[in-house]
This record gives sequence, C-alpha cells and structure tokens, in this order.
Amino acid sequence: MALINYHVFLSFRGEDTRTNFTDHLHAALQRKGIVTFRDDQALERGRVISEKLMKAIDESLFAIVVLSQDYAFSSWCLDELQKIVESKQNLTIFPVFYGVDSSDVRQQKGIIREAFEKHEGKLPDCKVRRWRRALTQVANLAGWDATNKHEAGIVEDIAKAIWTKLRVKLPPNFAHLVGLESKVDTLVSLMKMELNHKCFIGIWGMGGIGKTTLARVVYEAIRDKFETSCFLASIRKDLERKGLVYLQEKFLSALLHQRTNIKISDSYDGIEAIRNFSRYKKVLIVLDDVSHISQLENLVGDKDWFGDGSRILVTTRDIHLLTAHDQFEKYEIKMLGKGASLNLLCKHAFKIDYPQQGYWDLSKDVVDYAGGLPLALQVLGSFLCKRSTAEWRDTLNKLKRKLPTDIFNILRISYDGLDDDEEYKSIFLDIACFFNWEKKVEVTKILENCGLHPTIGIQVLIEKSLLSTYISFNGQEYVYMHDLLQEMGKNIVRQESPSDAGRRSRLWTWEQIDQVFRGNAGSKHVQSIVLNLKQAYEANWQPNCFSKMVDLRLLYLSNVNLSHGLNSFPTTLKVVIWEKFPLETLPRNIDQLYQLVELTLHDSRIRKLWNGRPFLGMLKFMDLSSSKELIETPDFKGVPNLERLFLEHCINLVKVHESLGQLKKLVKLSLRGCQNLRTLPRKLELNSLQDFSIYGCSKLEKLSEFGEDMKCLSIFDLSGTNIKEVPSSIVHLSNLKELYLQGCYGQGSNSWSFFGFFGHLKGWFLGNPVVSKGLKLPNSFSGLSSLRKLDLSFSNLYDGAIPNDLNGLSSLMDFNLRGNNFTSLPVGCISNLPKLEQFDLSNCVELQSIPLLPPNLLRVYVGCCPSIEPLLDMQHLFESLFVYKRCSLLQHEVIFLHILGDKIPTAVFTQQKFQINPLGTSVSIMVGIPNFQCGSELWGIAVCMVVKSEKELYYCSRSNFYWGFRAGDEDESLEEPQHVFYVGKAYSIPHLYIAFFPLINTQKFGRHLRGESHQLELQIQVEKELRIKDCGWRLVCNKDFDVCNTSTGPRAFHKNNSQAKVLL
Repeated sequence: MALINYHVFLSFRGEDTRTNFTDHLHAALQRKGIVTFRDDQALERGRVISEKLMKAIDESLFAIVVLSQDYAFSSWCLDELQKIVESKQNLTIFPVFYGVDSSDVRQQKGIIREAFEKHEGKLPDCKVRRWRRALTQVANLAGWDATNKHEAGIVEDIAKAIWTKLRVKLPPNFAHLVGLESKVDTLVSLMKMELNHKCFIGIWGMGGIGKTTLARVVYEAIRDKFETSCFLASIRKDLERKGLVYLQEKFLSALLHQRTNIKISDSYDGIEAIRNFSRYKKVLIVLDDVSHISQLENLVGDKDWFGDGSRILVTTRDIHLLTAHDQFEKYEIKMLGKGASLNLLCKHAFKIDYPQQGYWDLSKDVVDYAGGLPLALQVLGSFLCKRSTAEWRDTLNKLKRKLPTDIFNILRISYDGLDDDEEYKSIFLDIACFFNWEKKVEVTKILENCGLHPTIGIQVLIEKSLLSTYISFNGQEYVYMHDLLQEMGKNIVRQESPSDAGRRSRLWTWEQIDQVFRGNAGSKHVQSIVLNLKQAYEANWQPNCFSKMVDLRLLYLSNVNLSHGLNSFPTTLKVVIWEKFPLETLPRNIDQLYQLVELTLHDSRIRKLWNGRPFLGMLKFMDLSSSKELIETPDFKGVPNLERLFLEHCINLVKVHESLGQLKKLVKLSLRGCQNLRTLPRKLELNSLQDFSIYGCSKLEKLSEFGEDMKCLSIFDLSGTNIKEVPSSIVHLSNLKELYLQGCYGQGSNSWSFFGFFGHLKGWFLGNPVVSKGLKLPNSFSGLSSLRKLDLSFSNLYDGAIPNDLNGLSSLMDFNLRGNNFTSLPVGCISNLPKLEQFDLSNCVELQSIPLLPPNLLRVYVGCCPSIEPLLDMQHLFESLFVYKRCSLLQHEVIFLHILGDKIPTAVFTQQKFQINPLGTSVSIMVGIPNFQCGSELWGIAVCMVVKSEKELYYCSRSNFYWGFRAGDEDESLEEPQHVFYVGKAYSIPHLYIAFFPLINTQKFGRHLRGESHQLELQIQVEKELRIKDCGWRLVCNKDFDVCNTSTGPRAFHKNNSQAKVLL
C-alpha cells in the first residue's frame, strides 16, 4: 500500500493558471501547513504521464482539479485526470471551475466540446471516451465555482475546507478499522457541517461493505453538535417483524430518549408527532438498513420536518429508494483497494499489518478472491489465522473448486469449519434466525435451557468471525452478526426444504408459521419456532396444530390468540415462552412435558396454571409475571428442581401455595409488585435461596418463619411492604449481605435494634426522602461490624443525625451520604474507619465542611456541593492525596478526588504536552519518562482536570470516566468505567477532578519504562454532559514521598478556616 506523502495533489493547465490562481491556491494551502504536490516546468513532460506524477497521485489524500478553458485541450491534463479518477479509490477529488461554466464541463458543451472534437481527429476513440467519462465524473462532484469571483476569497475557502477535512479524526474505539478514514472525510464533507442548512445523505452499497460501520463512526464523531440524536438500527428487520407504526414509536422514543416506546395510533399520527417534535430542533438521525420507500416517507419525509442545521443519514442496499425520495445526496461506498484489503486481511490472519514470511503470495491470492469486501476479508483472515501454508493452499484450492457467484459462498466457509460440532452450527442458526441483536444474557439463557452450551458456543462463533458482541451506552451486551451472515444462516435453513416450510428445522416468519399451523403441516423436522408480533392476532389454528412436531424444543410466541384453543404441547419441548398467553390454563398434557426447562408466560390470561400436581422434574425457570388474572399459585410439589420463580406484578395474587416454602433448589424468588398479596407460606425452608424480593407487596404484614438451613440468602428486599413483625428465626439468615427497607411502612424509627441480628450484614440500604424524614442514626453500630456498604443517600439527614463515633462499622468500605441536608459532620466521625475506601458527599448543597478522613480512603466525591469554597492550598492537597496513600499506590489503586474549583494549581501540575479534543470529551497527555535513578523510582502519573457541564441540569445522573495508556507499539484500550461522576445542577460551576494513575511494576510497559527516556500517552475520556476545560499533570516518584515526609498529616477543612485543607 502506498504511503501518504502529500495532503493534496494539484491538477491544472499551466498556461492558464500557473502564475495566478494556482499560485495563490498553492500559497494558501502552504500557509495552513497542508503539504501539496504540484507539477512544474522542471518535470519532464512527454506524451505519456510520468511515473513521478503517478506516484504523487497515489501518495495523496485529496486532488484539486482546476478546470480552466484550455484544460481539456491538453492530452497531458486529461491523462492526469483519468489517473486521478481510476487509480486510487480513496482519493477525494474536488473540482474548481475557473473561467468555464460548470454545466458546459458536465455536458461537454462550448469550448469543452471543441477540445474533444480536436482530440477525436487525432487519437483513438476509446482513449477519448475514457477522458470524457473521467471529466464528467469530476465535473459532477461537489467543488467550487471560481468564475467571476474574488480569487482571494475562493482560495481561502478551499484551503479552509481542506484543512477542516484533514482534522476529522476517527473516535478511539474505531481506530483499528481499515480503509475508513477517507470515507469518513468524504461523508463529513458532504454533510457540510459548517453550514446551518438541512442535509439528507444516503449511504448505499452491497451488504457487508461497511455502510452501518461508516454511519456509526460519523454519528459518534458529531452527535454532540446536535440538540438531540438517534441511531435507529435494523429498520428492515423491525418493519418485517413489527410493522411501520412500531418503527415510528421506536423512532420517537429514541429521539425523546424514552426507555419505553411512545404509543401512537397509526402512521399518520406518527408523522405528525415526528414533525411536531423535530420541526424546531437541530437533530442528527441515522436510519440504518432502509429497505422500502415507506420507511423514508413516514420517518424523515421532508426537510421541513426538521430544524435548521439538521443532518439525516440513511444506509440502504437500494439506491432507487434515495432517487425516488428525491431529497438525498448519495454516497456510494466502494470496495477496499488491494493495499487496504491486504492490511485488513493481515490484521486478522497475522495480527500485524503485513503478511508473515512465506505468506505473501498466498495473502495476495486471498485478497484477489475476496474482491475487496471487508466482511469476507475478516472472515477469511480469522479462519486462516495460525494455519500452515499447506492449509492456506488447501483452502484456496477449495475456494477455486467452489467458485461462488455471490458473497454467500465466501461467508459459508467459516460455517463449514464448524463441522466438528453440530451444536455450534445449531447455535449459529438459532441466532441468525431468531436472536440477532438481542441481549447476550437472554440469548444465553434460552439456548442453555434448550440443552445447548452457549457460553463456549458463542465464544467459538466470535473467534470464527461469525458473531460479535456490542456493549451499549447503558452497559447492556448484545450478540449480533452482519446481515449477510444472518441471511446466509436463513438460507441454510430454507434449503433444508425449499418448497415445504413444515419440513424445515426453524420457522420465524408469520407467513410460514401461519401456513404450517393452518394446514397442520408440521413435521418431525421442526425444532424451533419464534414469532414476536407487535399486535395481537387471532390465529385460526387447529387445536392439534402441534401434533406432528414431535421434536420441537423451543416455542417462543407473542400476541398470538387461539380461536379454537389448544389440545396439547409437543412432549419434547424444553422452552416455552408465550407473551400474552391467551388461555386460562395450560393444555391437559402438561404432565407429559418431562423435558420442560423454562416456562415463561408474561402478561398471560392464566387463572390457574395447571390442575392437579404434574411432575415436571426438569423445570428450572418459571416466570408468570404480570399475569393479572392469577389469584393463587399452583402446587409446587411436582417441580422440585425449580431454581428461579418470578411472579412479579401479579396484582390479583392473594396467596401462594404452602409448597413454595419447600423448594430446596430455588435460588431466586421475586414477588415484586404483588400489591394484593397478604400471606406467604407459614415457613420457608428454601435452602438454596440467594435473592428474595417482596418489594411493593404493600398489604403484606407478616413474614414467614425462616428455616435453620436458609444460610444462602444474601439479598432480601422488603421495601414498600407493611411488615409489622419480624420473626426471631430471621437470625438463621446468617449470610445476608444486602437488606433493603426503603419505604417499609411497618417499621418505625425506633426499630434500630432490628439490625442487631445482622453482625454479618454487608450492605444496608435505607435511603428514602419521604419515609425517613428527620431520621437520626443510633449512637452505636456495634452489631454491624461486618457491614461493608452503608447507603443513606437522599435520606433528609440534618446536622446531628450522624453520631460522633462510627467506630462500630469496622468493615465499612463504602459510605454514601449523597443528597442530604447537613451543613457539617462530626469532625472525627469517620477518621478511625480503617477499611473505608469510598466516601460520597456529592449533592449535599448545604455542606460547608468535610470531616477528618481516614488513612486508606481512595475516593472522595464532593461534587455539586456549592457551599464549599474552592481550595486555597493545593500543595497540601497534593501531599495528602498521594503521600498518605503510599500503600495504596503499591496496590496499583487509582485514587480520585472531586471538589469545587476552576484553576489548575500550576505549583503542583505542569500544563505542557497535553491535548483536549475539540468536543472537550477526552484529553491525551504525552508523558516523558526519564531515566531511572536511585531514589527516584516512578510510581505513576497525577492528573488534575477542570470539568464543567455543557448544560445547566435540573436532575442528578451518573457519568462514567474511562482511561488507558499507550506506549510505543503497545496499546491498552480504555478501561471499564473507573469513576462515576454524579452530574447535577451545580456542575454548571467548574469542578476539579484529581486522580492518580499507578504505573509501578506495570509489566505491560516495563520494557518502555526501563533504562531510557520514553514517551507514554495517557488517554482520559468522559461522557454525558461533562466537558474537560483544562488539564495539568505530573509524575509521582519515590522522591516525592521523601520530600513530603515532614508533613503533619490530614486535617479537616471548613469554609471559614483559611488554614484548613480538604484532604484525601
């Protein structure tokens, strides 16, 4: 692949513009530091374009073509133009019309026609035709019209535009992608971000070419510049499965950042809602995988639906949709060139950018076979990774014998590689047909209950590039595959029986399923059925519609009503999930479902689950949540192996069967939201129970007795109940770690002795601003010596509520007092808590002072505390933050402090060699690591940042912080969230965020940090509304501790005491 040596290649006719326009443009580009190649008279000219010029074109990012009156008369210029258009697809071309009409150039009229007539009399027709095509292509590109314009203004506009495009950077998470940066530049250029107009752009190309990836990269790079934004993925899938109205609901919910879909009555109502919300807002919208014109008409119908400055991007395989809509500029993604393809293949096959020795020719053969399709290169590279040259040759020979006519044959190679284990194939087909872009935890649970092993299976599929995972902004992990891979899987299933859906292993479309059930055309081949309808459908199926499906393992339906009832289920079923199950009881043969593992009937009409006491020995998971007709539970004696039982929000459930108390293998039990539940089993002997919730059971006044062997229960949630009596047998819950009592109406403030039972309690959560008004803590916590987390956030605590001595909490590690009303705390209340690591006082708006802090504290949160004045002596703060934490540094701990302030203390921190990105969401710090000398061993890097909210907020939310290092050719990606900001209204005032990042004994960078100076890059990134306004840093070495050893130790800080300090 050619190296990039020039930013811009200038193509022009020398006699026309060399000494005027081109000279001025070249000078303007140079002033901005843009490296520009232009040919001059010193270059040897002949009838064939020189090798030096061809090389310069290949080594450039942009080409500016100055189309003047005599440009087309020059065969040299036309050869050069043809090379620009044909030789390098990643070259971005800009025409400048100088002294010629742009329409004359596009239509080749006037003087342009005269030029080509002259050529046609002297040169071969084929050569002239190629020139014509090249000139037409360039003339149709976006550029500048310099005719009758002020040259000085035009050249400055061009230079500014090129400079802007050069500054477009890929987000860090996408830096590993190949061949994308120039595409991002081109797309951002089309969007004309500097203008306040409305812009619709359609990205089109074949499946697997990277449309969605490109749209995602651009979206993430510019989303912060808009009032609101949304990325609506998989539109075609949602339209097929759930309809147009659902798409509009999902679209509106995404724009309004609602967790649940907004409800609309019909598509016209949806259009009006979208227009009304967006008409005066600057929005960024991406519609991914558009497949029908109706999607565009009903989601982004016209530019006047949106406010000034809005940008709409869509991705599609069908360019006709963009033409028919008549609002979109079109951008076609091209295949990767040979150099980029080789680079991408090698990243997956060899984990480097070039082939290993002995693999050059083989790698080029694979690149030729893949034809520049990124997904094919990734799949083949991963398949061939760490394989011998003989295996590469054998694979290539196999490809030659089965030369594909389309891309599906390429994609199937990795699927064929799963021959060793049919289970992996089954997992792949299940995800392709049913679970693409679903939550990983849900997919894993269902497949596991079907008797498969998805934990290892999904990992194998990821390794073979047949599957990927994606973690969303809220931490949810999804499994997904590219739509071509998904289509390949579906085709494999279709090919099992091309003309008879009833003889296929999997059914997933309504048409197939309805046809099979109406005609009772099922067979022993059907293994899984999944159909999730958005709206209820009255199915005219026969009661015996399942009778021939003797090997069905998975049945997953939603919103299907049965006009004629249901006689029986297949006895081979392992998983039954039926949202809105329409019958009042299960079929009569429920006692024959010996293999049933999961039974989920959300929002069902069940009144009585089953009659009698069927024995279902394999049943482990039962969920009847939101079954509003359910009055009582069944007898559970026939399900002795039940592990998880959810009866949440069964609002008419009054009692549960006594047998529930004897489920020895039950791990989780949730009766959350059963507001009419009055009685529990007299005694619970649930020896395996770990998590028990009766949250919101507001009519429940009495707890069950607890068996002596209930030693596994670790989480118990009684919030929102009316418990008035606590049985003495509660002492048997000897492993209880977390106890929730928010809004527990039956417990008065005089019930602190209740907690004396729990010397082993690890977490206690009582915060509630209504119920806990005027709360005062007991003077002694001697019974809670094992408590690790105490959460009293937003508990309406005032001065005097916290006792002077909390020494009884000797194991406390996390103390949360966020959002309370005190102005101060007792000076020594926490100073003797030896294990306290995190102390949160954020959002205590009246707080004026901070108590003495204990020696092992790692994190102090005092953000959004406007009554605390900025720090006066940052040197002492620095000493306290790092010197008194020497033992923590040895343990590789990251230490944080969060406090009001707007200036970096330059006496402590240097402000050199750092760069904050234009959006203020990340900072990159270049740290020079000096030679190690005796007594100056490096410990780590201390950073101080000024952080401010972009908007004034009237609520409190969490915002994560990420960090990572890069040193030489070693790269460490940004870590999982290392710190949580609580972002509130007070963040419109700047805050100081101070952190220490340890490097001591870091093995990964050890060779970079030994013996010689080396540059180390620290990257820090924030999210949500936060912006980094300023930064400073310094190295922390062993000598810093020696210098500060004379310090007197930590003191308290009070706003009225100018000599006191806030310490960590």
